[in-house]
Amino acid sequence: MLYKKNSLKPKPDSHEDEDVISAEKLTPASTSAVIQSDRRDNEQFDSTQGIPTSETQYVNVFTDSYLYKYRFVRKYGKKQFNHYISCSHTDKHGKKLHDHDTELVWREYSYWKVDYLVVYRIYSATVMNYSLPDEHVTIKPDASYDNVGNVSFMACGRIGISPSDGWTVGQYIVMNDYLEFDGKIIMNADPVEKKTPTPGRIPESTQIDRDILYQPDLLIEPEKSNGTFNSSGDVQFYPSFDYNTNIPDVDIEINPINDVVIHTPTVCYPTITDAKEYTQLVSPGNCYHLVLDRYFTVNLPTSGYHSSLKGYGERDYAKYIKSREVKFPFEVYMCNGDDYTYYDADTWITLHEDSTKFYLPIWVNETAAVGIDFRARAINCDANDGLEMEEVCANADNTNYVAVDTKNAEVSGRLYNLNMYDYSDYPFWLDVFRKPKSLELKRFAYHVGFNNQNGEKVRSAFTLPTVDGSHPYMRNLGVLKPGYTSRMSLITIGNIYHGTDYVKIYPTFYFVSNKGNVNGSDITKLEEVDLYYNGTINGKYRNVVKVGSDLDKQNVKKMMLGNPYTGVTDEEFNQKAKIAGLKPKDIRSTTYDVYTYGEITIPSRMSTYIGMDCTPDGVIPDGVDPDRVTKSKQKWYFEYSLPSDVHAVKKGFDVTKYAHENGGIDYKEDFWKKDGYIVVNFEIVTFEAGFESVQGDGDTGMGWMEGAEIFDKESETPIPHLTYTNRQNVDYGYCSMYKMEDQPLRKIDWHKAQYAFRYGDVLMYSLDGSAKKDYRSYGTH
Repeated sequence: MLYKKNSLKPKPDSHEDEDVISAEKLTPASTSAVIQSDRRDNEQFDSTQGIPTSETQYVNVFTDSYLYKYRFVRKYGKKQFNHYISCSHTDKHGKKLHDHDTELVWREYSYWKVDYLVVYRIYSATVMNYSLPDEHVTIKPDASYDNVGNVSFMACGRIGISPSDGWTVGQYIVMNDYLEFDGKIIMNADPVEKKTPTPGRIPESTQIDRDILYQPDLLIEPEKSNGTFNSSGDVQFYPSFDYNTNIPDVDIEINPINDVVIHTPTVCYPTITDAKEYTQLVSPGNCYHLVLDRYFTVNLPTSGYHSSLKGYGERDYAKYIKSREVKFPFEVYMCNGDDYTYYDADTWITLHEDSTKFYLPIWVNETAAVGIDFRARAINCDANDGLEMEEVCANADNTNYVAVDTKNAEVSGRLYNLNMYDYSDYPFWLDVFRKPKSLELKRFAYHVGFNNQNGEKVRSAFTLPTVDGSHPYMRNLGVLKPGYTSRMSLITIGNIYHGTDYVKIYPTFYFVSNKGNVNGSDITKLEEVDLYYNGTINGKYRNVVKVGSDLDKQNVKKMMLGNPYTGVTDEEFNQKAKIAGLKPKDIRSTTYDVYTYGEITIPSRMSTYIGMDCTPDGVIPDGVDPDRVTKSKQKWYFEYSLPSDVHAVKKGFDVTKYAHENGGIDYKEDFWKKDGYIVVNFEIVTFEAGFESVQGDGDTGMGWMEGAEIFDKESETPIPHLTYTNRQNVDYGYCSMYKMEDQPLRKIDWHKAQYAFRYGDVLMYSLDGSAKKDYRSYGTH
């Protein structure tokens, strides 16, 4: 439409509209966290199953890198402008005239502005769990997060200068707001004609890198309790850029997040060095064996199997064990070099090493199997009153704080030091055992072997049995003669101090030729024999009496402890009298039955108490009765001899039948052994009065004299307890004291004859000489 000059000008029209681009993400796609054992990707434990205190964990939180909300508005519209147009026309006079007309022209525009925009970045993440230090941890994003969610903005979107001066109508110059996000231009602000570019969108946020919210080395304090502990937490987002919103911070709950199981392990796998090789019990139990006056070692390592949990299994748990302890039901000494620490029974003893040495004092009561208790406390035990929360071997259940175990052991005494300290074939042997012109003993003796009771070598000569050449001064002497008395002693340790206790010795007899039984590598076995003799029994002379027969059992030899030839010291008498509540003379003067040729029975009256100050450091601990210590080590005195008129025959030969069939015996028969020796083998057994039941301090008053009357009835019958030979058990690793003391099994006599003996062969008698023959030849001496 054209308008002529000077005509009424039209009024320009205009209108404007808006388009909107908006987006909102104020909730992450997911927000989760992990609490797990260090180190990430190489976790030693699985915190969801079990992790010990004193270990460290890491927390790793995962969420979106940022949140946002925005609204972009497109301002667009059009406006009319007057546009002048030059024109000419001819007036009525035919004259050409120049003029202009006016027309309305539309001009459009379009540009974008940010109506509002808020971007949230992560401020921190807080995770709460009992296992964490102070039960929570707050993690700030690491430095790599600085390049995330950054906004650069300038509100410069607008319409430019009006495009018309009346004659020229151009296009609008428009420009957007400027918006840059993480280095990417979302809204370009370059001026353009008519229409600006449509802005881009803020990128969808993705999950953060795993290093952004990561905190390792979070210590579980050692004292914290075991258990399963719930987790919670949140991530705090803050508006790092806010244009026209004023929206507050956003807290996002962390879910899921794993719970943590604290399980501080402890293990208890004790062992005890078994004193089996020193155990002399007739009937040992199926348990550990401890022996009085011996050292033993307790082993309680910090290693062992705990459970199948990751990181547990079979390993060393020293890091998690606060203390290891042992409790004995009897008194012990702990040994540390030359230092000894005494502990009463039922005392928990702390062990500082995997292996600890102990000493078992002589006054501990012998007993059948009793329990020795062990425990290992976890480092968080005491802080959580967990001492009574026990589990055998390992606390596989995390409600427990103590691993325990019990090992059964029996305590037994000792029987050792069998020796011959006098032999009555005087004058030939007088100077060997006694001081010149005196009955006082030199304390010289022939012992079983070269070793002491612990297997330690203590001598190099003078062992039993004696052979010709064993006499220290007369090299052609040594074999014993029937009719002379051997005075002997032995030592016991233990509860064998009751009135009914005794030591029984069972002799067996063997024959060996005086030419020996060793020829090169050939050894002739000793031949077991029966012995016969003639002699006076109960005032009547008897012929052909078999050793061990009922008649022989009546031929009892008596002994008096106070006999000067017995050689008991005054100190021994005084100690025995003091403990028994008697006068020394009462003990000295009483005579007791001791032996027949077929059996030796040493009553408790023939023993003395020699344990004075017998402790590893020489000091009796406070609270321990010195008398109990003294009487726990006993010395037993006995004598033995063979009948002077003794004869040997192959065992089992029926001499009585032969005598009936041939009109009697005159000992000139061919079946009697000649030209050789009788070897006597001793099997020695202690008989103790109910040692399993009697656990008191023993005799009081006349108890040692009167027998078991001070005990319960069950203790009146002594039972076999310790054995010297231990033939029935030695093949199973138990102690033969003959072997322990290294009894020599080969000897060469003065005549160069070689003899092979067995353990327990103690005495050797000549069949060619005897006291009877000596008296007949030389008279009394």
